Amino acid sequence: MPKSLRPIFVENGKDGRSHFFNNTTTNRLACIVCLKPDKDITIGGLVGLLTHEAVHVWQEIKDAIGEHEPSPEFEAYAVQMINQELLEAYRELTT
Repeated sequence: MPKSLRPIFVENGKDGRSHFFNNTTTNRLACIVCLKPDKDITIGGLVGLLTHEAVHVWQEIKDAIGEHEPSPEFEAYAVQMINQELLEAYRELTT
């Protein structure tokens, strides 16, 4: 594939990016979280980066379901669950 047509999964200068896809036929939302490969990333750096992306995923879900004022506890549990899923997916892909 020509370089100009390759998808940019992580922008230059960024360590991660979340991509969202909405199937208007089924009204389903999908998300792909991409990280820049970094074999030297610390566990703290990884958790911080995935937490950052988890918040973006939560923001997109919140908009998709029309939740404009979630309670602090609902929001905290949502981000926790998304972050856990991202960490588990990362572990599965790298071990």
